[in-house]
Amino acid sequence: MKKISFDFFVFNLGKLKRCGIEYDYLQKIYSRELSGRGKVLTFHKVDTEEDLGQVYRLRYQIYCLEKGFEPKEKYPDGIEMDEYDVYSIHFIAKVFDVAVGTARLILNNPLGFPAENYCKADITDFSIKKEQTVEISRFAVSNALVRAFNFDRTRILIGLFREVYQETKQLGIEYLCAAMGKGLQRLLCKYGVIFSPLGPVIDYHGPRAFHLSSMLNMEEDVFLKDCGLFKFISSPGHHDPHELITHYSPV
Repeated sequence: MKKISFDFFVFNLGKLKRCGIEYDYLQKIYSRELSGRGKVLTFHKVDTEEDLGQVYRLRYQIYCLEKGFEPKEKYPDGIEMDEYDVYSIHFIAKVFDVAVGTARLILNNPLGFPAENYCKADITDFSIKKEQTVEISRFAVSNALVRAFNFDRTRILIGLFREVYQETKQLGIEYLCAAMGKGLQRLLCKYGVIFSPLGPVIDYHGPRAFHLSSMLNMEEDVFLKDCGLFKFISSPGHHDPHELITHYSPV
């Protein structure tokens, strides 16, 4: 991890202000670093209303302010939510106590999976049971905050993926689906996490296609591609996540 510089914060202040991040807030964050309180980078499943609120506000920042995928006028309270959130398990990545990344697992539910609905796909066409499937969704990292903290975005994505993998394994789920763009698909494939496109490309938060992966194949592919990554994502949940992400540094 590179050294965090307050001058670096100030240099990027113009960009950060457009995301609603003010100078005094950055100064407060930097003073926390100097005080040495708490771990720098952490990942965990959301289990409090406070963390869930941070997830929704971060999603607003990423999807409405940074990427423009959703109109900010649709969310005047600065909270991005949808009807699938109540059927989801949420995860959060934090630098100190500031949310910088998030992901969710959408469980089988009466509304179906949004990847199916938007991509006009049906996983039962591939002889897959929906009760043995979850969807990875809202898998995102704030580029503005990552630049401000001088962190590696890929490292945060891998840390979040570890949380997703651990939860999926614990639930006994066999398949993962997602509405995924080529950029994320190529990044995951680089580390042996292979999602196969099974439908046409549609316009949903940019070009997306329905992708599917099985847990069994994924484990085999990651193990063959990168033993270090396999050890990282399959390590028991009681391990220190900051220690683990520090020991596994993607290149």
